[in-house]
Parts: sequence; C-alpha cells; structure tokens
Amino acid sequence: MVKKKKNFIQKRKSKIIARRSKNGNALLELLIAKTNQHTYANLIDLSNGKTITSVSTIKVFKQDVSKSNKEGAREVGKIIGEYCKSRSMKPAINVSDNKFHGLVKELIDSFTAVLSN
Repeated sequence: MVKKKKNFIQKRKSKIIARRSKNGNALLELLIAKTNQHTYANLIDLSNGKTITSVSTIKVFKQDVSKSNKEGAREVGKIIGEYCKSRSMKPAINVSDNKFHGLVKELIDSFTAVLSN
C-alpha cells in the first residue's frame, strides 16, 4: 500500500491540532514568530486551524521608519491586544520555541498590558 504524502495545509492543520492539547482547552492562540528583521504575531482559531488576523513590524515600519525594533514589537503587541480586547478574546500565547526575552518579551508585555486595562 502506497502512503500518500501530506500537503502543506494538512501538515499545518495537524500541527495546530497537536498544539491544541498543549494549550489546554484554549480556543485561540497568539503565535509569535521572529526573524532577524521582523516580528510577527498571528491570532489563530484552534477549532478549525485558520488565522483570524496577523500583524507584523512590516506595517509598523511603513508608518514610521524611525522606530527601533523594540518600539515596533511594542506597537505590534498593542495592535493585536486592542483587536482582542475589542472582540473580548483571551488567547493562549505560543512563542514558537523562541526564548522569552528581548523583542518577544516586549511584544507580550504590551499585549498583556492592553488586555488588563
């Protein structure tokens, strides 16, 4: 019997379903990814594996080029935090195997500050 290979979408959905058990019974997840130049924050619905919204420092730097990377990460956290607060969402946070310091810490701190106010 020939085993059929999974395509990209099937692999992504299987990873999301596996993460659902890691986050407890959370229905939403804030996935934070970081490259050398930019920081990305995706809000994912774990019930069907679809991305609700995505924010990155690319948008922030287009508006104001003079911002530093930490200021950009704070701005991304504020934007996604305001989005979640306006829709009364409480996502679980997944930092995608990054260490919890630097830009990721700034993003999460600004995100939780917006949600707590």
